[in-house]
Amino acid sequence: WTRVMAYVTGFFAADGCITVNPRGSQYIVFQNTEWKLLSHIQRVIKSRHKITARVKNGFVCYRLQIGSKEICHDLHQIGFAEAKAKIMKFPDVPIKFLIDFIRGYFDGDGNVWVGTVHRNRNTPLHVIQTVFTSCSLVFLEGLKSRLNSRGLQRGTICQSGGAFRL
Repeated sequence: WTRVMAYVTGFFAADGCITVNPRGSQYIVFQNTEWKLLSHIQRVIKSRHKITARVKNGFVCYRLQIGSKEICHDLHQIGFAEAKAKIMKFPDVPIKFLIDFIRGYFDGDGNVWVGTVHRNRNTPLHVIQTVFTSCSLVFLEGLKSRLNSRGLQRGTICQSGGAFRL
């Protein structure tokens, strides 16, 4: 593991997938609506593969696809599979690189929300929340456990549509 590898793996966990074509060629694919993020990934992994743009549901979605059996094999070794979205588990990230992994995941499937809760109470509460989203409850439970072990004791997991939020 390296810091860069941890970040890219975290981003892959959020916005990446492994695909295998009918001839058996294996690809890792990163997709995101922000070209800048994919450009950063492309640069740090020293890829010469092109970033392509597609219109998906009225939005431009950028895609970086890299053919590599070796990278796909490495991702399988740490627990990622082709249809990972709902079954993904939190990988065994060395504690030294945990923050980098989480930062990568956050860049893909995290956000910050600022607003007011408990508006009906005498004293509404103004909050800043960091939210992680995943279709895999097991992944978010693993993330929560890792954050708790680092002293961040707050946070609940709830279901929102077809996904879960921490």
